[in-house]
Amino acid sequence: MKFILTEETQEFIAKYFGDMSKAIITVGFASYFFKDMTLLLRLGLFMLAIVLFIISVILMENKGE
Repeated sequence: MKFILTEETQEFIAKYFGDMSKAIITVGFASYFFKDMTLLLRLGLFMLAIVLFIISVILMENKGE
């Protein structure tokens, strides 16, 4: 699957998605912000973090092509 993005743009997006996934997980574990949320919303945010991380890895892998 080819993207029509330059290598610099792909690298920026990959780093941004990776940082967002780390931020979601860090805030979830280190604060009481998620404590009052419903279980479904917490699970959804955790899944979002995993998806963003996977997209980040795929973009970094495709950057070298």
